[in-house]
Amino acid sequence: MDLDAFIDAMDACGVRAVCICAGAGLILEEASRADGVRRANAVLAEACARHPGRWFAYLLVHPTVVDEALRLIATHAGDPHVIGVGELLPTGHFRGHACDLPAMREIAMLAGDHGLPLNIHTGDAASLGQVEWLIRAAPRTTVILAHAAGAMVAQGLKLLMAHERIWMDLSAHGWKPGIRKPLLAYTDKRRFLFGSDVPIFHRRSAVEAFAGMRFAPEDYARIASLNAETLFPKLTSSRSHPWTTPSLARSIRTSTSSRRRGRPHTAHPRR
Repeated sequence: MDLDAFIDAMDACGVRAVCICAGAGLILEEASRADGVRRANAVLAEACARHPGRWFAYLLVHPTVVDEALRLIATHAGDPHVIGVGELLPTGHFRGHACDLPAMREIAMLAGDHGLPLNIHTGDAASLGQVEWLIRAAPRTTVILAHAAGAMVAQGLKLLMAHERIWMDLSAHGWKPGIRKPLLAYTDKRRFLFGSDVPIFHRRSAVEAFAGMRFAPEDYARIASLNAETLFPKLTSSRSHPWTTPSLARSIRTSTSSRRRGRPHTAHPRR
């Protein structure tokens, strides 16, 4: 990946900082082995070190190598680029593992002790039920529902109402009208986070979908940057400019015109 070109793309969209995690390829191919976990996290750390203050990362861990997972969290929680743990896969997703496994609880407990939120893949009722069990078993741990603005948005919002340590990542399949309505109606948007889930979705389509949500300007500011700065204190040293619908539209037009002029662009990293 051309990291410099990626930074150019961030600048074109007015994005000061991004939080990244390993995608399904690394999770499946590397994370079930201790040496694979170390390699994957080294790749993420190298990318963040290349552009300090612009890229931040989740630690990749896996319950099948729980000792290595706990060592990584204890050793690297204080690293300037580390903002969370994940993306963890519950049962039913790829080669996921049940959240009620002792290893998953140990990971969640230690992450909570170090103030690192867990990013957990969601998308069906079973995975949301597992998350609820985990948040009860590890009450000091904050959980981000990854891709929760999809078909299970109503259930995700119920979890937000029931547990103050649950947050919602809004990356999903285009935010269709049936999904937009409950998001717009939910009054407290202080635990909503913008997410793109690239490369599953193209970055431009993710931005266009967000711009078309018709949130109030103050909610755009919260969801695009201010909420993340509250959840991830390490981001405050690289504060993003709050987004508004007009600025998003301008960024889309800028990105399009840049491609026409032949400016280098690159696909986003995993997530």
